Amino acid sequence: SGDIQTLNRKLTTRVYLSVKPNEEEGWMLPTTLLKLDEKETFLDGAKRVTKSVAGNDLTLLCMSNCPMGVDVVEYSEEEKAAKGRKVFGEKTFYMRVQYDDGGVNENK
Repeated sequence: SGDIQTLNRKLTTRVYLSVKPNEEEGWMLPTTLLKLDEKETFLDGAKRVTKSVAGNDLTLLCMSNCPMGVDVVEYSEEEKAAKGRKVFGEKTFYMRVQYDDGGVNENK
């Protein structure tokens, strides 16, 4: 149909939600820090960040509470020293959260 604004296109192809935080950075998946003081789960964090960039009109389908992947980046010795505690590095967990229904708020 040529309508690139609809979510009902490329139905046989996987399409990923990506964001461009600013002109200096490239496109990336939405990320957030977990609210550990509120005992937020990985899934709750994934839902929260998705709705924060796409709006609250989305209905999301979540297959699992378990991350589908993880990326670990070891801190340099300087970064470890700056943290003032024994830390290994930064972990990024990837959650699979699928679009089920609703629309995306483009003004987010």
